[in-house]
Amino acid sequence: MYLEARLSSDFAAVGAASVHELVERERARFREARIQAFVPILVERAVRAALGNRPLA
Repeated sequence: MYLEARLSSDFAAVGAASVHELVERERARFREARIQAFVPILVERAVRAALGNRPLA
């Protein structure tokens, strides 16, 4: 998945498994959303916020 790859690259020090877990957790929050078009953007913002909004690599 492109989103996870980009986040894993930006936050390499966190590790791909941790990034994957955060992405899946945020995706689950929006599973029932009526409009799915914005879910990837919302997931990315939430994961970046959880990781401090700055690359750690």
